[in-house]
Amino acid sequence: MVSIAFGAATEKEGMGHGDFKLLAMLGVWTGWQMLPFIILLSSITGTIVETLMLASGTLKRSTPRFGPYLSAAG
Repeated sequence: MVSIAFGAATEKEGMGHGDFKLLAMLGVWTGWQMLPFIILLSSITGTIVETLMLASGTLKRSTPRFGPYLSAAG
């Protein structure tokens, strides 16, 4: 769902195959009921961190990273 929404908004791929594998592993580990919360928390965390990094100049616009935020939310 997140990948489809991001792709529709930016016409780029937002989640790679590793992100899907990590999300599947988190679903097995925490239970499928936690997946919506993990996706929401990782999206919010990623948005905040990447916005701050872009504003401070430590991050140049590049390909989106979602795996570190999925890991942190899990």
